[in-house]
Amino acid sequence: MRKILFCLVLIALRLSAAGQGSVQAYVEQMARQEPLRSASFGVLAVSSRGDTLARYNWQNKLVPASNMKLITTAAALSRLGSGYRYETALGYDGAIDSTGCLHGHLYLIGGGDPTLGAEDDIAIPTDTLFSSWKALLDAAGIQTIDGFVVGDGRRLRGDLESPDWNLDDSGTYYGTGGDGLCFHENNLDFGIEPGDSLGAAPRIISLMRYDTPWLHISNHGVTGAKNSSNTLMFYTTDLAPYAQWRGSFPLGRKRYLTSVSNKYGALTAAHAFCCWLDEAGISVIDGPADIDRSGYIRGLERLEDGGGESPRSLKAALPDSLVRMGSTWSPALSEIIRETNCRSDNFYAETLLRTLGVQAGGDGSYDSAVAAEKAILSKMGLQLGNSVKISDGSGLARNNYVSPDFLVRLLRAVWKSGARSTFLGSLPRPGGKGTLEQMMQKESSAVKKRFRLKSGSMNGVLCYSGYILPSDGASDAGANVIFVSIMTNNCSASAAKVRPLLEGLLLRIAAEN
Repeated sequence: MRKILFCLVLIALRLSAAGQGSVQAYVEQMARQEPLRSASFGVLAVSSRGDTLARYNWQNKLVPASNMKLITTAAALSRLGSGYRYETALGYDGAIDSTGCLHGHLYLIGGGDPTLGAEDDIAIPTDTLFSSWKALLDAAGIQTIDGFVVGDGRRLRGDLESPDWNLDDSGTYYGTGGDGLCFHENNLDFGIEPGDSLGAAPRIISLMRYDTPWLHISNHGVTGAKNSSNTLMFYTTDLAPYAQWRGSFPLGRKRYLTSVSNKYGALTAAHAFCCWLDEAGISVIDGPADIDRSGYIRGLERLEDGGGESPRSLKAALPDSLVRMGSTWSPALSEIIRETNCRSDNFYAETLLRTLGVQAGGDGSYDSAVAAEKAILSKMGLQLGNSVKISDGSGLARNNYVSPDFLVRLLRAVWKSGARSTFLGSLPRPGGKGTLEQMMQKESSAVKKRFRLKSGSMNGVLCYSGYILPSDGASDAGANVIFVSIMTNNCSASAAKVRPLLEGLLLRIAAEN
């Protein structure tokens, strides 16, 4: 009798193990077959009840691409809080005479707000923003500025972009960085049309409301054969106000809209406000300027001369020495983080990372920012060890390395924190707004609504990490949620071939809850 009972128990245990291991067996099967067999592949999926549903190479460090934004936004929420807002202040030096003329300079004192002049849903419209700034001038009695409007980006010092980014990315809209004062996400917008014949230069039309007259752009592009690839790229630097278009644009193609990197965000903000003030009847005698790395005011003439110091160079006033007129404020951090994760906005993510460096008493450089973020993650209870290497905030750098294990531990830590609701709400779901809009198209809305995931992709890389909610959609602290991270690297197959495999794996994992 005992032998029979023992056999029955053994069978039951085997059946139970087989049920729990069905996803694990599927993962191992995927790993043995192309296109993942010759790639680097890591998976970890665990439930909030402590069940491990699948794991494979879960401690291997892989390139996360935009999954890096999970780390950046979680750290920002932990350190700054969901209600944090960036301040942009206006101040002046000199004096205002009885006629309303400011004999001095007006400073736009940037606090790092990445949404200034942006065109997304959360940003204050530019005309509304500038009207608020003009109201501060009106309150001070300023009708003319006999000096510069100075864009002050000193709040975030150091390189505009991560030194670990590839050169090819530096001119793109997604490879754009900035300092403490940006404008329009430091992007320039263009429309591109092919030339009239093979080999002719493509037509490139600025679509900016406020142009950048100091930036000299040469067009070295050519019109390529019909149906050929579009290889036209924008190359620029903050070392000098020069840029080039290079590459080929196909003959017969319709107008193509694109955005590229602007290395002079603070100057662009000052220039745009000068233009707006001129339309409103307020003259700025010296025009727009920014502040160079040596702390000198740099107007358009000095920028054209290469920015070198001269006896006439003007040292910029320190922010604390200015007469403060008032401030405007960014949207709440919760909204900025939602846009960062939902749209996978690199510019917002980089600003968040560098803000952490400033808040920790640093200067906003990448070294201070990364050190500050690591300290925050440790304070969240995450043991970093060798499971993560941080180079930037967005994931554009290819020498970010993160393990699925670390991402799952991060997701679990945020789930247990007071930031759970805000963080969860920032992640896109299949079929919804954002980067997962085309995901799981054949699945029902009831299935899609269970997933809150951050995707990450670049050449050879495709990752998904996030939460799978229970079938009843519960997202309270006691819900049995699944924390999942799936990462693929060095995959020669196209994302179009790999994505359905990973989607299928996500659905199998969801079926376990």
